[in-house]
Amino acid sequence: MADYYYRQVNTVRFGPGALTPVVRNLLIANAAVFAVQVVFFYSLGGHNQGPHYQDPMSDWFGLNPAHGVFRGMVWQLGTYMFLHAVNSPLHILFNMFYLWMFGVSVEQRMGSRAFAWMYFVSGLGAGVLTCLFWPFWNATTIGASGAVFGVLLAYGLLFPNRMILLFFIIPVKAIFMSLGLIAIEVMYMITSVNDGVAHITHVSGAVFAYLFLRYQNRILDAAPSAPHINPAEAVRRVKEKAEQMSEAEEQRRVDEILDKINKQGIHTLSRNDRAFLKRRARRRDRD
Repeated sequence: MADYYYRQVNTVRFGPGALTPVVRNLLIANAAVFAVQVVFFYSLGGHNQGPHYQDPMSDWFGLNPAHGVFRGMVWQLGTYMFLHAVNSPLHILFNMFYLWMFGVSVEQRMGSRAFAWMYFVSGLGAGVLTCLFWPFWNATTIGASGAVFGVLLAYGLLFPNRMILLFFIIPVKAIFMSLGLIAIEVMYMITSVNDGVAHITHVSGAVFAYLFLRYQNRILDAAPSAPHINPAEAVRRVKEKAEQMSEAEEQRRVDEILDKINKQGIHTLSRNDRAFLKRRARRRDRD
C-alpha cells in the first residue's frame, strides 16, 4: 500500500485536466440545486429578511440533529451536502473549486465507482458523526465540505509527493497540505470556536475517507454498483419538493400576517409584509 501511494513524481502543476464523469455530475448537481435554492430564496423575499435568514430548502434538507434527523427527517444525512449558503456564494464556489481541483485526479486513480462511493461515504459519515457528537444542536449544517474534505485527504494519500502551490505561491507536498488543513480543522473543533463553521463535519468527512481507503476492497465487494447521479432527475425531485415547501411556507406567512392584522390592525404591517402580499396576489391572479 505504501509503495502504491508514494510512487509519484515531484512536479508542480495547476489544474487537474479534463473533467471526470462523477466529478462533472457532482458539479452539475450542486450548481443546479443551488440555482433552485436561489429562486425560492428570492421568491419568498429572503433577501429582505436579514443576513441570517435561511431558505426553506435548508430547513428541510439541511442537517439539523435536534429538530431534523432525530425527529425522523433522516434524509437530511444525504441531502445536506448538496445545499449551500444562498447569501454567501463563496461557500459553493470554494467547495466546487476544491472538488474540481482534487477530485478529478482522485477519480482517475481510484476509478469512478470507488470515487463515487468514497465521496458519499465521506458525506454521509460526516453527517452521522455530526449528529452523534451534537445530538441537541439546533443549528442547520449545509454544504459539500464534509465530502470534499474526504476528497482532500484521499488526494494527499494517493499523491503524497505531488507539489501544490499553496496560495498559488508556496510549493508544498500534497500530503502536508491535506494533513495541515485537517489539523487546523481539528484545532478549531477542539477549541470550540463559534465561527458558524461545522468543523466536526469537515474532520468527520476526512475520517470516513480514510476508513474507506483502508477497507476499500471489502466495501466495494459488498456494495452494489456505484450510486448513479442523474443531475436532471435529482434537480426535478428537489424542485418538486421545494415547490411544495414553498406553498406551505407562503401559507404559514400569510396566516401570520392575517393574525397580525386581526390583533394589531392593518396599519402595523411592515413594508416587507405588504410587498409579500402583493406578490402573492399577483401570482394568484395569473393562476
